Amino acid sequence: GTGKTTVARRMGMLFEALGVLPSSEVVQVSASDLVTGYVGQAARKTRDVFESARGAVLFIDEAYRLYDPTGRSYFQEAVDEIVTILTEEDFKNKMVVVFAGYAGEMQILLDKVNPGLKSRVSEVVDFPNFDHVDAAEIAAGLLEGKRLDVSRVPRDLLAAEARRLVAAPRWANGRDVEAWCRRVAVECATRGDAAVSLDAISAAADFIIAQKAPAAAVQPPVVDLDLSSLFLAEDAVAAPPSVDVDVQTNADQNDDDGDSGGAGPLEDYDGALEEAATALGYGASPEKRQAFADAVASGNAPDDVVARVLKTRGGDPAAVASGLAPQISAFQKALRVSIDVRKRARDDDDDDSAADPDSDELTEDEVLSRLRDLGPCPMGFAWHREGAGWRCGGGSHYVFDDDPILQG
Repeated sequence: GTGKTTVARRMGMLFEALGVLPSSEVVQVSASDLVTGYVGQAARKTRDVFESARGAVLFIDEAYRLYDPTGRSYFQEAVDEIVTILTEEDFKNKMVVVFAGYAGEMQILLDKVNPGLKSRVSEVVDFPNFDHVDAAEIAAGLLEGKRLDVSRVPRDLLAAEARRLVAAPRWANGRDVEAWCRRVAVECATRGDAAVSLDAISAAADFIIAQKAPAAAVQPPVVDLDLSSLFLAEDAVAAPPSVDVDVQTNADQNDDDGDSGGAGPLEDYDGALEEAATALGYGASPEKRQAFADAVASGNAPDDVVARVLKTRGGDPAAVASGLAPQISAFQKALRVSIDVRKRARDDDDDDSAADPDSDELTEDEVLSRLRDLGPCPMGFAWHREGAGWRCGGGSHYVFDDDPILQG
């Protein structure tokens, strides 16, 4: 908040006016913009940043972060590349580089990271903290810029309020003055007066100081424990904890005579409907798919599918039917898409049959021939046209027209 960035911009304008630089542009970056987090890439990124600022002012804010006390090598890599760039003829005397940051941290950067960096920094400009007089002058200018009349407040009283801000913790110079002036504007608006009063200035200062005060530490509650009960005069056996168990019994709906020897393990029927339909050939042709769609229209799996699942997965007919029922809805949707798309594809073929016999694009019959050579989808379903490609009858696999496996 001491004006480092503002001064850097003015330097760009000054050097352009003096003919030192061809441009007044100021390229502002931070230390994190020079690294990537990966060893071997920081040097390239650093060089790219310098290339973008050649002929202008490069302002590296918070440059002290290039010193990493944990020893991560990509920060060191960035600094080493900066030292190299500053001596190259392509960059020498062709740009101005400004390293900005807090004085103490910047000194550590110059002393510890690379000895060559310090020798290449020709000038060090120190920006001291604003005192209360400086803060009052800046505040007066900012308030006038907000079209607030500050003439009723004597400058010495304004400086006295500014002294309170300067003495507060974590004094941030210009940033704190800007926050103070914004709060003064709020106080004036609350009072309905465009003329700044001492009360408004004082209330605004109180507000900013209260925000900067450290938060009160939260003390954990003190629990007074009576530990006397933990010391027993006699040996005692601890009783096991009492646990309330809510037991629910699901009766087997198919066990009418009640002489079952107990419920068996639940069978897993996930994917059984698609598996059985494929094995029975329901995906082999549009007619077969239509027949299967008619068969499951009632919401129940066909008898031959149930029999097939009984053979491959086990269980009893009722359990198989219950396990397949939740899969029917999604399967019906896939079948409808397959049948409708196939019908639209045939209609499109009829419309486009005389379009361009010399076209280099594969015809649908040629693509189908390639797909037949490749075989069915991994689940055994045949392919059908959908959008810009082909989907299997089960609905879970898709190949685009320009897929290399079709074009090769």
